[in-house]
Amino acid sequence: MFFVASTGSLLASITVLAVFAAIVSAGIQHNVGDKAGWKLPSLAKINYTDWASQYSFQVEDTLHFRYDQGTESVLQVSLADYVSCSNSKPLATYDDGDTVVYLLRDGWYWFISGVPSHCNLGQKFSIRVQPLSHGSYQDHAPSAAEPSTATAQGFSGGSRRENPVAIPVSALPSSSAGFATPVFPALVYVLPIVLVA
Repeated sequence: MFFVASTGSLLASITVLAVFAAIVSAGIQHNVGDKAGWKLPSLAKINYTDWASQYSFQVEDTLHFRYDQGTESVLQVSLADYVSCSNSKPLATYDDGDTVVYLLRDGWYWFISGVPSHCNLGQKFSIRVQPLSHGSYQDHAPSAAEPSTATAQGFSGGSRRENPVAIPVSALPSSSAGFATPVFPALVYVLPIVLVA
């Protein structure tokens, strides 16, 4: 009897700790453009570079793009394609009108509108995603003087990469769809294991 009560208490404690750990380390969802969303800057009355510079981004954060499906899209691109507003070789394309992108790796990310003329009119931004830490965030988006530094810094940990690819929500298992922000993707895998054990 004592063993069963202890096992039940242990299971409850593990579940509470897992949920608490997920909440504490959960990423922040950043609504791109805030209330304006993702649209031509002159219509949204927003400068996306300025928007991005107001925030710090960390691994496990998400970017939420809201835009008109069918007339707008979001492309994740390389630094060279970001600078030239080229949409010919995107790393990722999003066109569902309501896109959540998980930032799963540290390093530089570059986003542009899928409509070339919109990108040329300023519908683009870059961010530097910091590794997970319990301290404060560091840098924001790169300044115009830093493009060569952005490629040199890439990923930390010995493996330099210029183009970290973000993962859209649609690529995750369907069981994650019910979780609200803040988002912690690993909870999808940890919690069922704890509850079954």
